[in-house]
Amino acid sequence: MACRLIKEHYNEDPTNDAFFKEIYEKNVDEAFDQIDTDELVVLNRALLDSQINSFIRASSPNNSPNNPLNNSTNNSTNKSPTSFI
Repeated sequence: MACRLIKEHYNEDPTNDAFFKEIYEKNVDEAFDQIDTDELVVLNRALLDSQINSFIRASSPNNSPNNPLNNSTNNSTNKSPTSFI
């Protein structure tokens, strides 16, 4: 899902990107370590948010203020990068 969202909003395909895959593995470990729940929906949402945020940070030239994936523009409403799904 993260790859699909990135393709739609950034016109980039991270599917075969080694950095994106490495970050995914790190984010999976962190999601399970930091979130105290057995609910897959909660874990998946946290992982998806982490993946999109990692991509946003890694590709800052594509990080426009009007991008719905940009969490920094949504600080006043506290929306996650995936809240528009």
